Amino acid sequence: MTAGGLIISNMYIDMHTHIGETPEFHFFDISLKTFLKKMDSLNISYAINTHMDNLTGINYIATAEECLRIYEESGGRVMSYFIFNPHMPKECIEIINKYAGNYVFRGIKIHPSIHRTYADDDLYEPVYITAREYNLPILTHSWCISPHNDTQKYSVPGLFEKHAKKYSDVILILGHSGGRSEGIREAARMASHYPNVYLDTSGDVYPLGFIESLVNEATAEKIMFGSDAMWICPSTQIGMIKGAEISQTDKDKILHVNARRIFGI
Repeated sequence: MTAGGLIISNMYIDMHTHIGETPEFHFFDISLKTFLKKMDSLNISYAINTHMDNLTGINYIATAEECLRIYEESGGRVMSYFIFNPHMPKECIEIINKYAGNYVFRGIKIHPSIHRTYADDDLYEPVYITAREYNLPILTHSWCISPHNDTQKYSVPGLFEKHAKKYSDVILILGHSGGRSEGIREAARMASHYPNVYLDTSGDVYPLGFIESLVNEATAEKIMFGSDAMWICPSTQIGMIKGAEISQTDKDKILHVNARRIFGI
């Protein structure tokens, strides 16, 4: 079975990536050409991108068009998320309404920390309603309370419980699996308790046994490979997953099977 000439049974899908720049990180090369070369070297068949200009800016129309261009230039390998800014709901929903059903856009990204809006705020109601209408999964930043970054308080996993309960038919993916320590434990608890809550592996957390602990708590069916590229090299998460003491079947679920199902790839 193939898609775009690629063998599905042997694919990796990186469902948490970024294209574009941000002053918070130093980049050596963020060109699409280099990203595709890295994908090839690591056997990553598809990626789903949150464009940084879309996440941190307000020019949603131009950035959506850029995502369409990226999809075409990548030969259909780099898809994208819509973005929802709770302070600009009308503009964001208009873009979703315009492009919903276009294969390029596979979900919606929210980032309570960047937008400084607590994840349980009613300002997020429109995005859950829209996600339900179009059957789009929501990917969110999630993290634990941090003494180094006060904005993480907006994204602690427990704050998402309100909407996860209310919108049980909307898939919610806790990006970074809660970040660190208590956040990881709380995210895993939620994924094990709520059928619509999932986790991804992206971020800069690499403790020994991380993948095994998520599988033991939430099961492999609830975990997806994400890297946070281009900020972080995808090889780190692939290495953790492939080197984890779990079955090959569970590794396949994390690396591609679950994402194929959730995103319709």
